[in-house]
Amino acid sequence: MSTHTHNGTCGCHAVGQDAKPSGESLEHLRQVVAHAALLLPAQGPIGVFVHYNTLHALQHKVFEDAVVEGAKLFDAEPFLSEEAYQAERSRQRILDEDIDDILNREPDTEILPGKLTRRQLRRVMLTPGVRRVNGVNISWQLEEGDWLRSFRRDLPGDTRSKLHKDKPRALWDVCLARVKPQPAPLAARSKRPRDAVMAQFGIDMDQIIHPPLIRLVEAYLDQGIAYWPMPMREEGLLKAARKIMPQVFAIFPAHLSGVYAAFLRQESGGMDAEAVVQDALKQLAVPAAQWEEYITEELLALRGWAGMIRMLENDVTLAPHDRIRCSIMEFLALRLTYTVAALQDIAADTTAWRAVRLPPSRFDPLTHVARMFDVAQLLGISSSAFQALTDEELACLDQEILACHETERRRLLHLAYERRHERSILIPLARHRAMPQIASKSNRLVAQVLFCIDEREESIRRMLEEVDPSIETVGVAGFFGVAINYAGIDDADGVSL
Repeated sequence: MSTHTHNGTCGCHAVGQDAKPSGESLEHLRQVVAHAALLLPAQGPIGVFVHYNTLHALQHKVFEDAVVEGAKLFDAEPFLSEEAYQAERSRQRILDEDIDDILNREPDTEILPGKLTRRQLRRVMLTPGVRRVNGVNISWQLEEGDWLRSFRRDLPGDTRSKLHKDKPRALWDVCLARVKPQPAPLAARSKRPRDAVMAQFGIDMDQIIHPPLIRLVEAYLDQGIAYWPMPMREEGLLKAARKIMPQVFAIFPAHLSGVYAAFLRQESGGMDAEAVVQDALKQLAVPAAQWEEYITEELLALRGWAGMIRMLENDVTLAPHDRIRCSIMEFLALRLTYTVAALQDIAADTTAWRAVRLPPSRFDPLTHVARMFDVAQLLGISSSAFQALTDEELACLDQEILACHETERRRLLHLAYERRHERSILIPLARHRAMPQIASKSNRLVAQVLFCIDEREESIRRMLEEVDPSIETVGVAGFFGVAINYAGIDDADGVSL
């Protein structure tokens, strides 16, 4: 990662129609794009069959850390939902012993000396588990539900006995009085113009930019599927787009009418892809210190096509037929050109988006109080016992509950889920494999069955060999040893299967 910092003389804002980027800012831009490209899918054109690890850029990390970071990068979920794991627990797909084993591997510490440890706290937060509370249902549960009329009905007998002389309302009142509400989340800054425009105008810029960009890129990367090849592909994606898209009816004008003028300005100024990107960054008021974050977000917004461009840039032989020159910088230049045009049309300004703060997700200060109220029931802490906690003890308990947040609970439940799979499936299979084989009465095989080399065939292969050891299964390449060159009726060339 570059350590280049932004200042008034760095040159990153000096890029225009007639200006050439400075060597220092160009090198910084190239490093940023190269680093951002590491997060793109490493997937070229699919010839026949493919398996792809979507987290390949994070595979050097511990699995749980990789999926959590991947969830943030790719706007995805790191694990199953907490409700899904609890449903599996009710089906005995996760046992209490699995949860205990996982917790025993985690660091432990005392929370309430002689009374409560971290493992004990997390144990009750996982089984029977905390209830989902949020800013939507707390008030309803207090006013219309049964939270203040009865304690949880799934409490173990010994826990319920500790609360039999207490009242839910008394416990709620002491939690409300002593637990400090969490501060409301701050409004986040917009990482991309799309976020700001969505918040201000309710318009999704990706829905404007992606359709024409996808059509342009897929035509450029075409491998003989299209009836007519895209003209001027030999000049590169950016130059071909500049000459094609200004034509009448080449692009739907809604919010993108400025693309024509931008392409003409770039062409007349002799701007290459790097100059276009720096010019766009200047128009969008993105300082050099934030180039990497911004460019990464823009590339990941359409990461499938961006990743394919990058793969073909690194290895042109991945293209099965037409070997075309690809450049991730040219793809980025096109995307930013469309972005600037759409932003100018919608907001009439290409820099104001930087000051837009995104509204935080719905927040209720009672959420944390409700979580403490729930945990106190799970631990069998009565209202009088809760009132007797010192400020230090309460602060320690509070921090431990916050540390065992939803993602952390899902991580622990996932590990327990995997442990049950290991104990019930993988270990028995390994033991069975080590058992003496049933000797065949004849050396002659009953049958030899050939399957494609594919994990989806493993179950039927295993079943056949388990039922009759005199049946042999073999994995072979998908073409089954037959040399086939296939060409469709409209294909210009064939493909070796």
